[in-house]
Amino acid sequence: MGWFANSIAMWAALIPFAAFFCALALLAKGRGRAIADARGAVGEWRTNLLIFLFDMLLVLPYVALPAAWIIAWVGPSAGLAHVWTAIPAAVTGLAAVVLGDYVGYWRHRVEHCPLLWRFHATHHSDRAMSWFSLNRMHPVNRLTTTTIDSAALALAGFPLWAVALNGIVRNAWGYFIHADLRWTLGPLGALLISPSAHRWHHVRDEAMAGTNFATIFTLWDRLHGTFQPSREPCREPTGVEGHSGGFLYEMLEPFGLWPRQRAAKGSAAVQQLMEA
Repeated sequence: MGWFANSIAMWAALIPFAAFFCALALLAKGRGRAIADARGAVGEWRTNLLIFLFDMLLVLPYVALPAAWIIAWVGPSAGLAHVWTAIPAAVTGLAAVVLGDYVGYWRHRVEHCPLLWRFHATHHSDRAMSWFSLNRMHPVNRLTTTTIDSAALALAGFPLWAVALNGIVRNAWGYFIHADLRWTLGPLGALLISPSAHRWHHVRDEAMAGTNFATIFTLWDRLHGTFQPSREPCREPTGVEGHSGGFLYEMLEPFGLWPRQRAAKGSAAVQQLMEA
C-alpha cells in the first residue's frame, strides 16, 4: 500500500506541471500550432511515459538506497553541517541549490563520457522535446544522477530539507528548460539557462551537445568554457544522429542487447574537455 500510495502521489504531482505547460503552449503557440505539435510528438510521448512508468515501478522505490549507503559509509561533514544550521535557513537553501547545480554540472559532463553516454543517450534521443522529456531517462542514468546529486550535498553536511529543496527547484527548472518553447529569457538568459540554451545541448550536432550542461545557472558553463549563448531562439533538430527507438530499444540497446547499435561515444567536444 505504501508503494501504491507513493506512485499515486508521484502521478498527482505531475498534474500541475502538465496543466501549466499545456496552458503555456496554448498561449505561446496558439491553439492550432500547439495541437499540431502535440500530435507530432505522440510517439515520443508514448516512449517517455513508458520509461517513466518503468522507472516508477522498478527504479524509484530503490533510487535512494545507493546514496544512503554512501552517506552512511563516508559520513557527512560535521563541521559543514554546523555551518548550514547556524546560518539563516534561506541562505542554506540557496547554497544547496547553487552548489547542487555545480555538482549536477560535473555529473552531467561525466555522463557524456563513453562509459555512461550509452545510458545518457536515451535522454538525448527525444526528437520532439517537451517538458516531459526530462523524464526520458534510462534506469542506470536515473540511479547515477540521483545518487551523485543527493550524496554530494548530504556529504557536504546539508540538512535533509535543503537536499530535498535542491531536488525540487532543479527538477522544476529542468521541466521548464526542456519545454518546447524556444525562449531565450532575454537579459536573464545571461544568468539562467533558458529553454533555448538547453535545446542547444540536445541538438543532433554532436559538438553542440558538449555545451550548456548546467540546469539553472550559466555561471558553471561560463567558468569551464562550455557555455553556448542563445540570444536567438534555437530551432535546430534534436535527438541522437542515426538513432531512434521506442521503449524496449531504449532499455536494451545500452547493454548491447539490440541488433542496431547506436554510436556509444558521446560528445567529442566533451571528451576533449574532460581530457584537457
